Amino acid sequence: MAERMTIKEIARLAGVNISTVSRALNPATADKISRGQREKILALCDRYNYRPRIAARGCATGRSFRVGLVLGDITSDLASPLQALYTRGLCSVLQAEGYTLSILWAEQEPAKRDEAVRHFLMSEIADGYILGAPLLAPQTLETFSHSGRPILSFKTLQAEENKFPTLEFDPLNSFRRIWKAMPQELAENILFTGPECHNTLRKKELFCSCSEKAALVKTLYYPLEQDMTAFHHDYLRARNFFSSHLDALLNARLICCASDLVAHAACDELASQGRKVGEDIFVLGYDNMEGTTPYPGKAPCLSTTDPHWEEAGRASARFILDALQQPKQDRSIADIVIKSSYICRSSFPFDLPEDTTYQEG
Repeated sequence: MAERMTIKEIARLAGVNISTVSRALNPATADKISRGQREKILALCDRYNYRPRIAARGCATGRSFRVGLVLGDITSDLASPLQALYTRGLCSVLQAEGYTLSILWAEQEPAKRDEAVRHFLMSEIADGYILGAPLLAPQTLETFSHSGRPILSFKTLQAEENKFPTLEFDPLNSFRRIWKAMPQELAENILFTGPECHNTLRKKELFCSCSEKAALVKTLYYPLEQDMTAFHHDYLRARNFFSSHLDALLNARLICCASDLVAHAACDELASQGRKVGEDIFVLGYDNMEGTTPYPGKAPCLSTTDPHWEEAGRASARFILDALQQPKQDRSIADIVIKSSYICRSSFPFDLPEDTTYQEG
């Protein structure tokens, strides 16, 4: 095997110093040298198959140049296209700054999960962490507090006593817009449906908080089966449930669903009963899967709320990187809030007129 080229030799061939080569290869500093000089350095690096080793950078700086995404139910999480969007957003920012994303499995069983997360922190596997699993054990929280590492947690999975910065999805912009555009006759006959879980109940609560008319909203929840947590099963569970609760579905004028998959199950069940969605009965989803992920079937038709998962990933990465660059700045109560957008399509073809003055947020 040929001996590996070093940065010192690349610098000699390029006629520059080592720090210039380092800046040229670092996306965060590449714009500090001239385009011609950078292209010359990159051409030499490509010719000799040279790139700086992350391990060497770590020895010089004391960093791993990794950010850890800690997941508990890793099978379900990685099966979700929404998680994929979030991860893509994370990687797009981290890789542009010379960092990589490490996915860390913290186990599903609480006792093992807490031990695994403490191991990640004490072993300094990453420079910062994003928590995709609840961390409730006092010992784990104490380890976090003393780790000195920037940490970001999802709001919906965070205990009240956890004072770490959080990432929160705020659908109120979308919900307000829906209520404002909604015809009066629909507002008097709304059904809110989805799996009986915290996220569904929270979405319904926020939806109802946006209008005085919400007192009339009916609910139809189905049990969340713990042994079937894969993302695509949301459609199957909902479809089976709706087929045995047709009266509630058919008597509604507007069906608000906790997710797009639940909404598609409602649409398909209504169609099987001869009802035209967008004419006889109207349906709202949540996630904008048709607009942001590869989705089989016809052109997008579901009116929905887009939580902006990919932007949430980018914002999370920027938060961690900013904390690493300015470690002394207090971020203990800083939160990231990602505001949603309403996507109007044929299943609920109502939106505000262009000349309507509407203040979001």
